[in-house]
Amino acid sequence: MNTACARVASARIGRAAGTAADGTRGHERGQGLVEAALTLGIAVVVATIAIVVFGPQLAAILDFIGAQVQQ
Repeated sequence: MNTACARVASARIGRAAGTAADGTRGHERGQGLVEAALTLGIAVVVATIAIVVFGPQLAAILDFIGAQVQQ
């Protein structure tokens, strides 16, 4: 069997076994998406906590800067 036929046969066997054309399994491709979603979710939670905790100080600083700009 030549090389091209061997690759085609291997790809067909891989798809039958649950392997994608790029050589990864479906759950491995989905894992990257889940990791990205978890990272984004954690970043949102941390940003929300930071705004709640530091909100009054940030408001005071921004008010001061706004007053200086208006002068």
